[in-house]
Amino acid sequence: MGEYVALVNRTVIGPQKERIQELLLLIAAGIVVPGPGPQPRLVRGEAGWTLNSSMLDQPYQIEVDLVIKANLDWPIVDPESDPIAHSLRGWSAPGAGGALRLDRDGFVVPRQRDGATGAVAVFGPPAEGASYYNHYVPSPGVWSRALTDLDRVLGPKLSPL
Repeated sequence: MGEYVALVNRTVIGPQKERIQELLLLIAAGIVVPGPGPQPRLVRGEAGWTLNSSMLDQPYQIEVDLVIKANLDWPIVDPESDPIAHSLRGWSAPGAGGALRLDRDGFVVPRQRDGATGAVAVFGPPAEGASYYNHYVPSPGVWSRALTDLDRVLGPKLSPL
């Protein structure tokens, strides 16, 4: 699941064609410089870092001052880094690939069925694997998986009795 979910997220769910066009224009203007592809080798130098391609057909390298890991794997197993997910993982039934097991409405399925159901709903990146989300701010009037899921869960709770 870990490999499959990541591939689906990159191929099916991504930025709109307009964002890609804007990125291509920024590259053409020299404002954005593409990196050396997936899994670059980092070499620390005196003035910064060299990133060397490891998976491209033609070798490519780029010198940079700073390297920031801007993608995170989820779920994070370190309780210090992510205490909420750590707590949920201890309470919920295990899902595929270490993800939380969710029912069709986004509620965490408890590890032990003690009559408590529908207590915690999870959306967005922590729910990846049970659902796919595009991580962008939705436009008004445009369908959004995240907003639809939130409406399904919160609607009955917020409706007048």
